[in-house]
Amino acid sequence: MSCAVNVSGTWKYAKQAYANVNGTWKACQNLYVNVSGTWKPLYTYSYVTGNWGACSADCGGGTQTRTVTCQRRDATTATLDKQTVADSFCTAHGLTKPATSQKCNTQSCVECKGQGTYESECRGAGAEYGIGHHHEQIAMASTDFYSTSVYWNSVVVASNSAQLVDSLTSDGYVYTKNGSSRVDYCFSGEPTAVWREETLYPVCRTPV
Repeated sequence: MSCAVNVSGTWKYAKQAYANVNGTWKACQNLYVNVSGTWKPLYTYSYVTGNWGACSADCGGGTQTRTVTCQRRDATTATLDKQTVADSFCTAHGLTKPATSQKCNTQSCVECKGQGTYESECRGAGAEYGIGHHHEQIAMASTDFYSTSVYWNSVVVASNSAQLVDSLTSDGYVYTKNGSSRVDYCFSGEPTAVWREETLYPVCRTPV
């Protein structure tokens, strides 16, 4: 059941009814008709929610939003006279508006890995995960060399060939050593006497 008016011989749905209250025209929240002695409303109201949008962050806590609108429909046939109206129409009928935003992807951005499988670089292999501190000493030259490598999924993703450091940045991540270390030593006599110390630390990475 809907409210219709005759305009030039054509019946059209009335989108909104108004009443004059003390000289001021005000929108009617609803209209009622008497059906077999019972007053029944012409309209029903409800909030309609849209789909949640994309989260504003991949981790660490972001926000996603959706549309929430108040809709008025024909009380007897929901597909008739359907239109979006002001939220005040829904609240006037005791409806609570659903949330338009919520938190998302609240998991920590920090991803930590243990050393995983490991073989000393002295034997020609690196680590699966970790920050490696390398100390190399060439006996004949009496020279010490220091370097740092970051291993992630068995790939060296960052390195410093000049010094030992606790963190390195590469490809949008900061890699930081974390926890206790594991040390390996080796010595090579050919063709030049070289002593190596490999210290491997668990690693955590955080998006920049």
